[in-house]
Amino acid sequence: MVEVEKLKSNFNKLQKKSCHDALEFIKERYQKEGFYFHRLFLHSGLIYALEPSEIKSIISVIVIENERDKKIKKDLYFLNYLLLRKKAYEENITQLINLTEESISIESIFNYLEFLKYRIYVHYEPLSGTFRSEDEVEAHFEHILSCSNEIVELIRTNKVSPVSSDNSKCSEETLRELFRLISRKKATQEKILSILLEITEVNIVENFDYYDNRIEKAYLTEYYIPFWREFEIYRDLNCSLFSQKNQDEEELFLLKAGGSLRVFNSELIYFDNYNQIDFNAEVNLYQAYKYLEPMYGTKNNEFDYKGKVFKINDLLESYKNLLKVNFTLLEQADETQQCKILVLEEESMLELSHIKHPELLHLLSVNLDDLGEPATLVNYKPLIRKEESYYIVPSHIENTTIERCIDKILSSVDIVNIKTKKGIFFENQIEQFFERMNLEFVKVSRDEKNGIPEIDGLFILDDYLFIFEAKAMIKPESIIEASDCFESKVYKKAFTQIVERLNVFNDPEKRRLIEIKTKLSFKGKKIAPFILMNHFYFNGYQGLYFMQGDETRHVPIIDFLTLKSLIMTKSFPSWKYNKKRNAYKPHIKKYHSAEQLYYYMLNQLNELVSSEETIYQLDENFILSPIATSVRIL
Repeated sequence: MVEVEKLKSNFNKLQKKSCHDALEFIKERYQKEGFYFHRLFLHSGLIYALEPSEIKSIISVIVIENERDKKIKKDLYFLNYLLLRKKAYEENITQLINLTEESISIESIFNYLEFLKYRIYVHYEPLSGTFRSEDEVEAHFEHILSCSNEIVELIRTNKVSPVSSDNSKCSEETLRELFRLISRKKATQEKILSILLEITEVNIVENFDYYDNRIEKAYLTEYYIPFWREFEIYRDLNCSLFSQKNQDEEELFLLKAGGSLRVFNSELIYFDNYNQIDFNAEVNLYQAYKYLEPMYGTKNNEFDYKGKVFKINDLLESYKNLLKVNFTLLEQADETQQCKILVLEEESMLELSHIKHPELLHLLSVNLDDLGEPATLVNYKPLIRKEESYYIVPSHIENTTIERCIDKILSSVDIVNIKTKKGIFFENQIEQFFERMNLEFVKVSRDEKNGIPEIDGLFILDDYLFIFEAKAMIKPESIIEASDCFESKVYKKAFTQIVERLNVFNDPEKRRLIEIKTKLSFKGKKIAPFILMNHFYFNGYQGLYFMQGDETRHVPIIDFLTLKSLIMTKSFPSWKYNKKRNAYKPHIKKYHSAEQLYYYMLNQLNELVSSEETIYQLDENFILSPIATSVRIL
């Protein structure tokens, strides 16, 4: 990171004096440092500051001597192509808005989003081309929903009016083209980022056969980390398996607690369908708070906002009321018609949603008039506000994740003041579990005088001393968000900290002091480090390596739910893919020692015995991208 910042600083200084000198500086670094500099250049994002001709000039000085040189050329060539396509989409969007005589309004844009959902799911009509599989349908609309920030930027930049004039309402064709251009611009930008962040890499393939068509030149993008797709599949399969039983029990409890389900005797059960909307909202909230609780604790914890004191539960109840309104709108629409949006003034919004304080509405909405709020905030907030009007867009609310929204609000230290230390509750949950299991568990407090860092947890099984760093955060929603989260919170914090703790255990004197503090004996114990998280997203990741003497070691990642299952059942799942049924079947394996347990934690992906073939989708720019399909369990 220091090298990247230094590169950006040097380039910017040179560019202010001379664009030619700045370009020559980049070319010289490429010639001297090759692939090492290429990675710095990608991570710096300086390619955005270059013209297409300048990028071509850089490519021209790359001499191909090995595979890495080929990769440099392919990356730069593909990035130049993507940047040109992105610019074309931006120009076409501007032209469409400025030259059309039709009145494009905020209301017409959001209503068309609901119309698109209806056409895509009911009539299988994408914005362009045709669907070739069910997985493409889901991925297509999810991508359109991910364009919300692009829509907010468009509304702000072009000062789009709230409503259309009666004489020139926008046509379906114009709105369709607008959404097509926005979605392609977003997809192109994501591709650029995925190359810059080294999430994906590209291969240029000539005469590629795609179904019944032969493509003269296609850009085949694949995950840069070779095990990424297997990692996604195994992680998602385990999550579904471990959480389903808990979820069934929780939903039954909520049905009874809410009065929707009454059991009169062993044979007679009464289910009140009238309360279905209340139940759905309650389940959504309950599931969401399971992710929030490790970070924020009880719902009665307080925060300050605009001079008023609120409880976290006030935010949650307000969100639940919005869900009820949204579920009602969705229920009123069926397969013969699209869902409609609602536009309400603040007073009407408070009355309909039964939210008691306008301040809570403000926290749950993105303000189109406040240019200080980043457009990306719309991906977290369920409501959209313009002046005193609130837009209830059903598909957008469905796509917004409760826990991400609440975490975003409570993490905004410049806006709210939360009266609790984030993360301490996760550590308490871990400690309580080991107490219930009657397993010896200790934490180590920081001792700066003797050079001993804080250790989140130690426990002993057989002849293994398990050491972990606990990290609580909200699960990322996209691979780009995951990359940023992994780099900033997992690699730079949790991984660095666990390696630091291991180095302490290699020091005989510090190890002796820790034994005294914990009243445990580490003699003859094999140290088993791992990172413990409150969500499953990074389970099984196999890229955290470090050197210990002459030995290369790997730090596994596992989530708390999975760890609890492993310890309580002394078993783990192995999966085989059934091609005929397009689903996976689990086989539960028993382990009989701590050695076998830790071997599994280190090599989780070994238990994905067989898996499905990757499905690729071709877009209008001849880019082939892998689709992350949903896993199915037999």
